Amino acid sequence: MQILTIDTNGSLFLRLVARLSKVEVEGSEDDFGLRVGGRIRLLQTGEVEIVKQNPGTFGAKTLCFAVLPTDHNQIVVGTDTGHLLR
Repeated sequence: MQILTIDTNGSLFLRLVARLSKVEVEGSEDDFGLRVGGRIRLLQTGEVEIVKQNPGTFGAKTLCFAVLPTDHNQIVVGTDTGHLLR
């Protein structure tokens, strides 16, 4: 399974959900989402800087995003300045 997340600086992250075969007793400080005793790990597999790729959006904060249901390769991102980036 894959998960998309976004931060307010306009970076969109692709994360892979991996189930571990053994329990990580000590947890991990490096892996986002791995808790002590957890068997599920979120691995960052990609990053796209949306705001930097779109001229005229300098300083804009990203607030939300959506994957188009008709084309999963298309993402729309909403900013605090009212822009919709695609």
